[in-house]
Amino acid sequence: MLDRVFSTIVTVIGEVILLPTDSNPQLLSPPSLTVQMTVRLDAVMSYSSNECRVILSDITQRKQAQEMLSKSSARFLKLFQEHGNIMLLIDPDTGNIIDANHAAAAFYGRSIEELKLMSIRDINASPPEIVTSDLTKYRVEKQNRFMRKHRKADGTIRDMDVASNLIEIQGKELFFAISLLGGTIGVESEEGKGSRFFFTLQHERILG
Repeated sequence: MLDRVFSTIVTVIGEVILLPTDSNPQLLSPPSLTVQMTVRLDAVMSYSSNECRVILSDITQRKQAQEMLSKSSARFLKLFQEHGNIMLLIDPDTGNIIDANHAAAAFYGRSIEELKLMSIRDINASPPEIVTSDLTKYRVEKQNRFMRKHRKADGTIRDMDVASNLIEIQGKELFFAISLLGGTIGVESEEGKGSRFFFTLQHERILG
């Protein structure tokens, strides 16, 4: 009884990759497949005996899914950053700006890093309660088109036509907002570009 009381349990958890082999077919099916596993090693040391228990869990599919998500996110961010329209990624819960593209930085007169430290409330000239209501309508009522006034770094107020979609990036839901200048020559063509951008994301299965 005392040896059980004073037993020491040491647990080690890690990940391993099982390379193709013909000597261990029960782990690899087919034998040429590379399998990624998590390993949990429990070493139980007591006065009477030392035991070691190993638990293997196949995480190959999970790793493959994570890799696909990472590649999709990378493709999205490249398209996002290089697109000519003003684009923001916004946290729907807080209104914080998670990311902005180069077009947004040029329009608002702020660096991307500056914008990422701001909230949508800092650039939306509407009263705070209106902005909060907009965020709720985006998520709950699926209303995704608004005409709003936005404030640039120099204090200039511009009319903006804002379209948004709720997307998921690395497990986090974000508002993906495309802003078009209201009343500007060429808005129709710019809107067409935004629509084609969404179509491209769907076609590439980046938006899911």
